[in-house]
Amino acid sequence: ASALTSHLPLFWPQIANTSWLGGDSDSDGGLHESTPYWLNGAVPLALQLDDPVLLPLVERYIDGILDRQTAEGWLGPDTDRADY
Repeated sequence: ASALTSHLPLFWPQIANTSWLGGDSDSDGGLHESTPYWLNGAVPLALQLDDPVLLPLVERYIDGILDRQTAEGWLGPDTDRADY
């Protein structure tokens, strides 16, 4: 957990300023996939290792995503609300 996984949000703009938390660095093309892919590996790693640095980091991302859930239940950014 002390390698790239826990440091990625410190230097990669698509994770650090993700649209999943209100940022805009991963909005090009409307994919918004970098943060979910990162969390897919970081959450299990943090929990399995009970890592004191990575756990609060992934918790901040998960809490931030859940706090932005729409009334309809939508999780995550949407570049075109006309899609639904």
